[in-house]
Amino acid sequence: MINPLVIMLASLALSYVMAIVAYCGSPEESRWTAIVGASIGMAGAGFTAVSFLSAPGVQAWEILSLRFLIDPFNATLLPAISVGTFALVLNTPNRYATPRHFSILLFMQGACQLALIANNLTVLIFGELLALFAALATFKGLRTQKLARCYLGSASLLLIVAWLCAVVSEVATLSLEELAKNSLSTFCIVPLSLGLAIRMGLPPFSSWFTAAYQEKNLSAVLVGTLPFSGFVTCARVLEPIVSSWGATEPLAISVPILFVGLLCAGLSLVQTSLGRSCAFTLLSANCLVLVGLLDPNPVGFVGGELMWAAVLTSTTGFGMMVNSVLARFSGLTLTSFHGLYQSAPYLGTAFLIMGLSIAGIPGTVDFASEDVLLHGSIGANIGNLALVTMTISVLGFNVVRMFFRVFYGVSPFKRIGIDLQTRELFAVGTIIGLLFLGGIAPSLLPLIGVQGH
Repeated sequence: MINPLVIMLASLALSYVMAIVAYCGSPEESRWTAIVGASIGMAGAGFTAVSFLSAPGVQAWEILSLRFLIDPFNATLLPAISVGTFALVLNTPNRYATPRHFSILLFMQGACQLALIANNLTVLIFGELLALFAALATFKGLRTQKLARCYLGSASLLLIVAWLCAVVSEVATLSLEELAKNSLSTFCIVPLSLGLAIRMGLPPFSSWFTAAYQEKNLSAVLVGTLPFSGFVTCARVLEPIVSSWGATEPLAISVPILFVGLLCAGLSLVQTSLGRSCAFTLLSANCLVLVGLLDPNPVGFVGGELMWAAVLTSTTGFGMMVNSVLARFSGLTLTSFHGLYQSAPYLGTAFLIMGLSIAGIPGTVDFASEDVLLHGSIGANIGNLALVTMTISVLGFNVVRMFFRVFYGVSPFKRIGIDLQTRELFAVGTIIGLLFLGGIAPSLLPLIGVQGH
């Protein structure tokens, strides 16, 4: 049988080739090139997931001291990243459909998939740095370019410092399993943690993240802010460190993160800008994912991994719908009712489904991930359990608030041609299908299906 790592590495190489081809083409040609590149990524990720389900077991490979692996974690996340990239390519409005944008999208896909299959700190941080480079590139020409450059540039430097400390400690080339047995030095953990916090936009490093959602070109902003990268290093490197601590230290980490998540959910309620409300919604969901990925309880950790795949998919879909609304009405606010549902019923329905899936409506993979997450350490502590349930409730309420403000009310006239187009409907259908397929048949997900073997 063909080694899925070979297929995955080949698809990564082709993604970068297609990124170069997309950059050199015309806007229309570059979109089709990006569709082909994202499809190649989906094919490689799909083959990896199917291969793992048919023959469970961690597969490792080493090339010139560069180590790679396939396990249930990345076999689940790889398809989510490639499907998200594919949907973003289709959703990009024509006015923002530039060769450069599609090239960065494919570059981001390759960088994140490289970080996912990495089996040592060197390849892992290299993948994260490539993703940061893509995020920096996507902000070029936007009003928030300088702010994003300051924060993301600082995150890049911190990751490089962490890697240099690992090199000095002679752990940079160890496999992830060996790295878990050799504790990293504080000089490596601190810059690594700070760099990841900045990359994910966690408060108090969130000003660049929320300011970006006031841009008109949300297509570019989504590439740089959606949770494609950052979390993999938390799961691979930081979680084993947290698990090695005593019973009180993990609690000391989870409580502040959950408070920040609840704060972000609350802040999303008071925003009058649709973009900023979406930004705080994404930040709150990121906090829930982070708590799961740092859970020392194996069940809670699997819930965090599954939640990352679910949140990545649902926030991509929700961000796409917010982008679709603002591309049609750039000055739209949440201070009044706009009554767009009559003119755009497909857009309104997709907006509501995507948004509520972040809060975990039944039938979606988000619901399944939250159920698994709450059976970990969070469910054993009443305070953490209360914070999680309040955060999820506020997120769901805010999505309904945004939906009513944007799509309900009396419209003075019917607007023609503002509903989702065929290309956008295909992207939306792909995301919704993936969300409900994972919720209805979770055994198809390698993280869950492998438990049955």
